Amino acid sequence: MAHWSDESHAGSETLRRHRLRRLAILNRVLAPQGLKATEAGQGGFLLQNRTGRSAIVTDLTGLWQAAETLTGHAPDPLNPRFMPPPDEERNPPQ
Repeated sequence: MAHWSDESHAGSETLRRHRLRRLAILNRVLAPQGLKATEAGQGGFLLQNRTGRSAIVTDLTGLWQAAETLTGHAPDPLNPRFMPPPDEERNPPQ
């Protein structure tokens, strides 16, 4: 089942770019916690910490829950330090 944030109306190349951009943003938020997300197929994610512990999740909700389990605390994706600079917000990378 697709997550609400997936652009199901877009073509496959657009979807791929969207997923890669979302993954890059997720990793900006997760990196300070010692976590890294990669694609796990079917829209899911493989989340790993620096010691090799990992979790496979199917959506963003599961990713945040797994991040909390792997680190012992919840990452804050709304922390202002993770927001893009004003120029990047107007002209997102393609």
